[in-house]
Amino acid sequence: MKIVWTPTVVLVVLVICLEAYVNLSASQLPDRVASHFGFSGQADDWMSRSEWTLVMSIAGAAVPALFVLIAMVLPFTPARFVNIRDRDYWLAAERRRETFAYMSDTVLWIGCAMVAFFAWMQYLTIEANKVSPAQLPMGLLSAGAIGLIVVSIALVIRVMRRFARPV
Repeated sequence: MKIVWTPTVVLVVLVICLEAYVNLSASQLPDRVASHFGFSGQADDWMSRSEWTLVMSIAGAAVPALFVLIAMVLPFTPARFVNIRDRDYWLAAERRRETFAYMSDTVLWIGCAMVAFFAWMQYLTIEANKVSPAQLPMGLLSAGAIGLIVVSIALVIRVMRRFARPV
């Protein structure tokens, strides 16, 4: 199995940076952290600072680990479960390895985007807890969500272009 180094290295670096950021910025949070917010941005659930830091640290490692696991298992996926145009062409023996490497690469880039979004959520949680009552800055949340969606769409377009009909 070919290891896709570029997004793998980026993902590992991002996870290390996220873990450092979550743990180093925890002191900026109050003892009782507003940790869940309704659609209006108002806090509706809380946890202790140590609980928040633990949850973010675990999630910040577990979610990217899931993307790595998917990328590792993907090359072993039976062809009948792969939904790409001209599947038989792209999964022919001479192209199968390259096809799955490209798909794994894309999965890892999505994982990178998720880690960046987790860092953004940590920042927003810190900002939300600076005011009383705690209020999530919905404009900034929307900007981060839109950024994640744009990156995801760009990666989908990249895959669609890569696996367009062969000429």
